[in-house]
Amino acid sequence: MRDLDDMGDLSDTQDLGRPIEDVEFAEHEPVARHRAQSSSGSQRTLIAIIAGIAIVVIFGASLGAWQAWRQSEQSRLLALSACNAKLQAYDEAVEHFEQIKQDLATVTDIGEEHVSDAETVKTLRAELSKAIPSRVECPEDGKQDVQEDTGITLDNAVHALTTQGQSITDAASRVTESQEEKSLQDTRASLNEAINAGETTLKESENNVQNNAIREDLRNALDTAINASQSDDLDALASHVETVKGKAAAVRDAMAAKKQADEAAKARAAALREIEAAENEDTGIDNTETDNAQSDDAHSESSAPSTSDLIHSCWVTKNDGGYQDVSYLSSHGWTLERAQADCEQRKASQR
Repeated sequence: MRDLDDMGDLSDTQDLGRPIEDVEFAEHEPVARHRAQSSSGSQRTLIAIIAGIAIVVIFGASLGAWQAWRQSEQSRLLALSACNAKLQAYDEAVEHFEQIKQDLATVTDIGEEHVSDAETVKTLRAELSKAIPSRVECPEDGKQDVQEDTGITLDNAVHALTTQGQSITDAASRVTESQEEKSLQDTRASLNEAINAGETTLKESENNVQNNAIREDLRNALDTAINASQSDDLDALASHVETVKGKAAAVRDAMAAKKQADEAAKARAAALREIEAAENEDTGIDNTETDNAQSDDAHSESSAPSTSDLIHSCWVTKNDGGYQDVSYLSSHGWTLERAQADCEQRKASQR
């Protein structure tokens, strides 16, 4: 009865007349609903996890890219800084190179005729004519490899400038050495010429100067110059040239002075003879023997002395009635005043 009552109860429910399957489904619907809700939550969780992972991945990738860019930019800036430093080194090398050329301006003006080896001048001119490496800029926005390549170019340019500057300096040194060698050769030649001229003057001046000491000075100067003629001391050689030329000139002046004095003495003696000859013609006195008469007091050994120290000539009457030419010589200690006074005394004593 209870069972029938229970069934009666079932008939009163909504499930009466429904298929058994529906009744079973109705009995499991909460479970299905729970499962559906659980499944939906899991999907949302999975999506959230995947989204999180994606965000992390994207963030990580972005961070990595930023870090890579930052590192690359730092490297680029370092390369730019290094490039600019090399550019400054290039500018300094150019300035130093130009200073070298300026310092050697006097050497570069030396002509081939002023050196012993003309090739040294040609070599220097060839070095100076070479073009220097061009200046290149470091691009501010250039990549690292561009900056590094530019830096290498500038390094090569600085090296080329340094090498070229040293080549010019070396070439200039060789020109200077060649010029000094030429000067030494020319000075030696001048000294040899002065020595030869001095030897000729010394030979020609023998017995043709009043004081032989001046010839001895020339001889000493010649001997000293001959001993030093192979010296490498340019200043000493030039000094010997001037000394020998000066001593030789002094000897020539002494020769000219003696010649002039001798000619003056001959002219005075000839004038006195002409005066005496005129007087003899007026008085009728034969004075043939007086031309070769000698002084009785050793004033002179000749009636017409040719020596340059003739001071005065005095014609006096000899005991035999002839005339005698008394010559007063400075070598015997006579002065013009004494000679004239003595001559007057001689003539007065004969009156």
